[in-house]
Amino acid sequence: MNKLMLCAALAAFSFPVSALAVSAPSDFVVTRSENGVSATVIDANHTPFWFEEIPTEDGGRYVVHNNTTNLSLIGFGVTNFFGLPYIDNPENPDDRFSYGLPTYSVSQGDNELWTVSILDSWLWTDDYLYDGGYYYDGNTQSAAQLFGPFGNILTDAEPIAYYFQVSDADLLYPGLSASGFGFIEAAPHSVFFGVAGDDAGNTYAFIVGGPVSSVPLPAPLLLLLAGFGSLAALHRRRLHRTLH
Repeated sequence: MNKLMLCAALAAFSFPVSALAVSAPSDFVVTRSENGVSATVIDANHTPFWFEEIPTEDGGRYVVHNNTTNLSLIGFGVTNFFGLPYIDNPENPDDRFSYGLPTYSVSQGDNELWTVSILDSWLWTDDYLYDGGYYYDGNTQSAAQLFGPFGNILTDAEPIAYYFQVSDADLLYPGLSASGFGFIEAAPHSVFFGVAGDDAGNTYAFIVGGPVSSVPLPAPLLLLLAGFGSLAALHRRRLHRTLH
């Protein structure tokens, strides 16, 4: 059972949406696998990639885990219905809603710069998510190309996803975990998805869990969401690491 840490503190939120636990390995769906690449897991009790979602007073925190021996995580997303995602950025706290420095379980000896943005149905076909081939030929792809139609992940109940991806950093290599990702102004939620690559630069994309059932949102949130887009354009950056 994947660890989705929810506690009674969530009762303080007045939002009419319940959280969906990211659960069994059977919920893991591969949406893209080039040249037959597959994941070899370290711990059979968890999916190849999984996360912990930890409630805080103003939102929540994520810890993401690479439970494979052969793939490196490039980016991941988590759905929600509102809120602002961020990455810890002690030196530039005002910029944490655009980029930051997550903490790896094993230090790679350098700053690990990741960017954060918001995906919704309007941005689903925009071509700016890094894929496994990026580290060899500079490719980016859309969420639609990597995960299929937005309805595979987003619903009326959770119409946005926070998306975190490597910018100028080592990838999250096999067996590593990373923390320092979070969000404010929303309750913890639920569908987890991402992109990884292998040593040959093949793309591997996945979804864990499935969309929650539709729940009507309060009118004020609908108005806010209508004008809610990406927090910051993702600039192409030269990455100084490739897959091992």
